[in-house]
Formats: sequence, C-alpha cells, structure tokens
Amino acid sequence: MATEKWLNKQISPDTFYKDIKDVLDQFKGPFPITELFSLLPNKVIQRTVEYCTTPVQKECSITHPTRYDPCSTETIMLMLGLMALSWFKLNIKEKTKKGHCHNPVHEPVTETRPANCSIGSRFHSTLYDDYIAILEDFLIKVKNCTPTPIYAS
Repeated sequence: MATEKWLNKQISPDTFYKDIKDVLDQFKGPFPITELFSLLPNKVIQRTVEYCTTPVQKECSITHPTRYDPCSTETIMLMLGLMALSWFKLNIKEKTKKGHCHNPVHEPVTETRPANCSIGSRFHSTLYDDYIAILEDFLIKVKNCTPTPIYAS
C-alpha cells in the first residue's frame, strides 16, 4: 500500500487567515455567528480543492475504493480546523503586536493607529502562550490516541 498524503502542499496560515478575515470584514461591528458560518463554507471548499489530494485505497475493492476527496466530510473538517487555527494564531499575534484593548480612551483604533496598550499587549501575549500550550497538549493527546491498524493473521 502506498503512503497516502492528505495535502498536496504546505498549508499557508497567512492565506487561511485572510480567507476568514475577508468573511469577517463583511460585517460592521459584531457579526451574527450564523452569518459567519453561512459564508465560511465557500472559503473552506475553495481551499480544500486547492490543498487536498484524494487519498485512495483500492486494494480492498477496485470497484468500491475507500477515498477521501475534497468534498468528503473528513477532508472538509480537516481544512476547517486548519483554517480556524491559522486565523486564531495571526489574530492573537496582531492584537499582541498592536496592544489591542477595549479601553475607550484608546479609541478609535484603526489599522494605521493601533492602541499600543502595553496591558492589552501583555494580555494577548499570555493568551497566545496559552494557545500554544493548548495545541501542544492536544497534539500529545492525538499522538497518544494513534490507532493501531489491523493486520491479516
């Protein structure tokens, strides 16, 4: 059996961030979560088609192979997860860099005029560190749950 790969190239966190940011930028102020999730699937499918291969296993059945194409639930969920993690990483990084906070004295905060709040920066930096710890813990749990394949006896 050949070694199958799910992705045909390295993910681009910057591209994935921009995809989600573009969807969020369609809303002024707080966005309705249902609207976000109605617009996001198009971006996810677009990137799934671009990044994903179609792992196929034909050894068990040539006429009914096991396959995961870009429209498979597993493939779409993998890409959605990677996109969400990419967006979160860059979002918190930028908020740390710009000293994001909700203190009205710092308003109006714009792309060209960040708040530069040291307290907000430290707050987001701590959240970023926690994000890394969460991912590291999750990765350990994923590795500890690695399935064992069945081999013919």
